[in-house]
Amino acid sequence: DLETIGEELRLKDEEQLMQNIEKLDRVVNRGNDKKLKPE
Repeated sequence: DLETIGEELRLKDEEQLMQNIEKLDRVVNRGNDKKLKPE
């Protein structure tokens, strides 16, 4: 039903967000750009 579909889509979105955050974290930690480094 619609509730199940909505939940599955939400979980997939969350999975994509976590992957993107991990990629960004790797870029920030490996890069030499001082502006991107956490304080």
